[in-house]
Amino acid sequence: MYNAAQKEEFIREYSTKISVRTQAKNLFELFEPYEQKWQADLCTRSLDELQPVFDTISGVRESSRRAPRTILRKYALWCMERGVPGATDAVSRLDSASLGNLETRMLRSPRHLQSVLDVICAPESDETADNNIRTYYWLAYAGFRAEDIPKVRIQDVHLDDLTVRFGGREYPIYREALPAVRNCVKLTEFRYIHPLYPERVIWKDRIPGDVLVRGIRSVPSMNTMQVEIFRRIQKAKEAGKTDMQLSYYRIWLSGVFYRMLDDELAGFPVDFDAFVDDKLGDFQYSVKPGGNTQACKRHSLALTYQQDYERRKMTLL
Repeated sequence: MYNAAQKEEFIREYSTKISVRTQAKNLFELFEPYEQKWQADLCTRSLDELQPVFDTISGVRESSRRAPRTILRKYALWCMERGVPGATDAVSRLDSASLGNLETRMLRSPRHLQSVLDVICAPESDETADNNIRTYYWLAYAGFRAEDIPKVRIQDVHLDDLTVRFGGREYPIYREALPAVRNCVKLTEFRYIHPLYPERVIWKDRIPGDVLVRGIRSVPSMNTMQVEIFRRIQKAKEAGKTDMQLSYYRIWLSGVFYRMLDDELAGFPVDFDAFVDDKLGDFQYSVKPGGNTQACKRHSLALTYQQDYERRKMTLL
């Protein structure tokens, strides 16, 4: 941490809970590279300097930004009360609803997702195992839970009407997704392109079976896919080819909001209570006697998704 002794003293006074102290320490460590660049503590910086940093290191959801903003505000006040030279209350004016980080963490449309996949994957026409990566994230964008994607079978895919029917529900196959999904349905082998001998054509059999997303050696796990796309995104960012910071969850949420907006523009009501009920299913919150009911907790979660959706909509319209 930059100015570690000062921040450690604040953390000790801020909370006795180990989890809260750890959260504060992690937050300050995320700020450290920027403070090193400024050669100054964050409590002395202006709002114009702090807002873009906050947007970069915080999450895309409003609920994930509240705690970091609270810690930073408390820290600024603590510094001012102790007369830290140059300390201001600028950090207390951070806008949690700022849209600055949404453009690099959320996708605007299926076409936007396709453009990112085109940067980090080989073309679908090469018929390589990259079609697995593309299809995995197209299913995420369509609304699939990560744990269900390895369970999707070829027979669940209906190319004629561009849907995947799974678990009693229908999921869309977007036009941009069709080439990759079709390859994963029809190909029994993938082309391997050697980095040193790209002209040499090598074909390798996919493992037997009817699982849609399956490779040469196995059905890739969620963790394998996450690590691989993270590695490729980082490589593309370093090469200046993209500034996106994607994960399964961000792709999934981008798809949810895209369909919500599509429904709203078509005149259908946007119902986040129904969305939360569908998402949680039979899950039950731990409810204390006299505390919030199951319905209240679910409605509270629906409101946070509604807030996130309204923030995102501002960048799309």
